[in-house]
Amino acid sequence: RISEHEYDRVVKIIDRGEKKLHEVSSLERGAAVMTGLFDNPWFELEFRHTNCKDKAFTMEEDRHLLCWSHKYGYGQWDAVKMAIRRSHTFRFDYYLRSLPVEAIGRRCEQLMRAAEREVEHLEHKAREQAGIKIDPNDNNPPPPIELPTFKEMQLNERAEAERQLEGEQLELEQKVEDIENQMEEIQNRLKALDEYSKDANHSIFSGRSSSMEVPEDLVPELVNLVARSGSTGIATVAAEFCSRYTGQISKNQASIKIDEVAKKEKREDEGDTRMVWHIIPEYMHLLDVDTLRFLRKEKNKHLDVTPVARRHEASTTTTTSSSSSRNNRCDSDGIPLSFPEYDGIEPPRECKKSFTHFCINTRREVKSSLSQEERKDKKRVNSILKERWVSLSKTEKSVWKKWEEWDSKRYAHEIEIQKKVAMKQANQKKDSKPERDTRITSDTTTTDEPKGGGGGLIPKKKRSKPGFSSIPKKKR
Repeated sequence: RISEHEYDRVVKIIDRGEKKLHEVSSLERGAAVMTGLFDNPWFELEFRHTNCKDKAFTMEEDRHLLCWSHKYGYGQWDAVKMAIRRSHTFRFDYYLRSLPVEAIGRRCEQLMRAAEREVEHLEHKAREQAGIKIDPNDNNPPPPIELPTFKEMQLNERAEAERQLEGEQLELEQKVEDIENQMEEIQNRLKALDEYSKDANHSIFSGRSSSMEVPEDLVPELVNLVARSGSTGIATVAAEFCSRYTGQISKNQASIKIDEVAKKEKREDEGDTRMVWHIIPEYMHLLDVDTLRFLRKEKNKHLDVTPVARRHEASTTTTTSSSSSRNNRCDSDGIPLSFPEYDGIEPPRECKKSFTHFCINTRREVKSSLSQEERKDKKRVNSILKERWVSLSKTEKSVWKKWEEWDSKRYAHEIEIQKKVAMKQANQKKDSKPERDTRITSDTTTTDEPKGGGGGLIPKKKRSKPGFSSIPKKKR
């Protein structure tokens, strides 16, 4: 029979062992769940809600250490050490290969605890979304819940962010609409006051306007006309404005005023594909509400057009209206049904992969969501583009696969056109050679004929080259 003191000591040892076993099983479960959230945890695993960074270890090393800990189990640090020595990925990582087993074990345990905390956070968040309430005073373990994969989490977060963005955009649009209505009311009052002041003081200000300037009461209408004219030439805009007020203003005066109130430039950040009239900020207050709404709709329409479709539209601007309307037809996914015009003189553009098309279309949207300094960081922009591409579903990626197929067909089509043009040019060169030879022979015959009209040819006398006198033959 053991003593009471010995009994208490043994019970404490057993409790400590059971607690350690429970802790080890919890760590192994956290590592198993964490690695199961990713399709390829050896290259994709990352911690989003837990900070476990260490200056001595890279993210790639942490991924492999956690995966090996899950593979061999808690405490099998010798097996992890041998896996590092056999790994082809770390064959030149002498720091990791030279670490002792104890240091590797400490780092693996830290990563397993971080994975456990990450899984607990994700499960708590999933239970809140599912509406499962847990009493904090209850000692029983919470009911198990199945976690979505990392890609599904990214899709859900992206959809939630898009919903919030749409709600904020609708709210902003409503505020802009209210402000525009107030502006319209104020502009109507100002117009009424201007008309009243004109009638009252017409005799005073009738002869004070300079003959070389546009009257002040016509400047707002000129500014609105220029803002709506888009890429129209300055002569056309001036002629249209003068047609409204015949005899009151000349084209030269209107052109000078247009150069003063607006500037024609191409702003790619606003979706411009050509040179467009933009009102100078000093005259923006003269725009009425209808013009502001028109400009906002045009800007949104240009920004919604994909860069590939924009280049396609630009390439077909030189064709006739019937052909351009035919080439701009697109299917439900925005893919053109026909290829752009190609002359075959310059080499065709190389076909692009689906990921490249996605980056070209999404890069502007990503940059607009970043600050001015972050836009210059290419690594930051490229990492966001890669994350978005990975989070796309199969149906969303199929659209960009269609763009890739269309671009490869376009490239093959342009290669055939280039070959035909090259063959045509080669045939033209061959046909032009005999004509040039006959022309040369005819010229030589005409120049060799004597001036007196004689029929025979007079051979030319051979002249000896200077410095080379004839050498007499040696007498035998």
